[in-house]
Formats: sequence, C-alpha cells, structure tokens
Amino acid sequence: MEERINNKHKYISLAEASKLCDYSQEYLSLRARQKKLRAFKFGRNWKTTKEWLEKYIQEVGVKEQESAVQKQVVK
Repeated sequence: MEERINNKHKYISLAEASKLCDYSQEYLSLRARQKKLRAFKFGRNWKTTKEWLEKYIQEVGVKEQESAVQKQVVK
C-alpha cells in the first residue's frame, strides 16, 4: 500500500483506490484525466485521497439516480 502524508491529506494510488470501490484502476485513471475525479499526477502515477474518491462516488450515484428517474418519466 503506497501512501504519502502531505498538507494534511493522505494520498493513495489509484490502484489502492480501486480496492476501495467497484471501479478499476484504469477507469479511475480515465476519470482523473477527464478531471471528473479529483487527483494529481505524481511522477507517472495518479494519486487521490479517500475523501476525494468518496465525493466522486457520491456525485456519480446522484447522477445515476437522476438518470433513472428521467427514464421512468419518459416511459
């Protein structure tokens, strides 16, 4: 487990982050490059925090719920 403490944040690699959720490391990397997941590049590797990951998961969940409601209204 690769971690680093800096500026009161505990940074984790996207490989570690992928173990905490249902998303793969590659997908999290894509979302980081798209600036949808808050992360930064440290050398060749992306880093994020558990808090940033949790916020991303919450935001995605809200959007999925809104999409499901819209689909039901259209039917």
